[in-house]
Amino acid sequence: MNHERGTLGYFQELFERAPAAYIVTDGHLVIDNANNAAVTLMKRPLDELVGKPLLKFVEPGERTIFRQMVTESLMAKKQLVQPLSLEAVPGSIEDVLYSACVQHDAEGNVTVIYWLFVEGFEGAQGDLL
Repeated sequence: MNHERGTLGYFQELFERAPAAYIVTDGHLVIDNANNAAVTLMKRPLDELVGKPLLKFVEPGERTIFRQMVTESLMAKKQLVQPLSLEAVPGSIEDVLYSACVQHDAEGNVTVIYWLFVEGFEGAQGDLL
């Protein structure tokens, strides 16, 4: 058991210190956790992210297409790698590439979505993984 706690602590530290922005949401896209890079990207403290819908931080003009692409990808059980504009603070747009990896329960319901955001992206879709 002690080894498990040590391993979990190690991975939690990797998550928190990773240079890329990672966000964890539930199946309804509500933020459960975010690492330090995500907090920096979103320009908000962690407690202002947790419990909020990820969609709130997507640039308003891209929300409909983002929701549609995520829904289609979840239904097809495909991994996403797409460009996106975030607007964590009104008037401050950050172009990113994002990737999403989905975890399902035994019945096939989405339980967790792991998001990776890479900053400084502009233009056409590129390879993230």
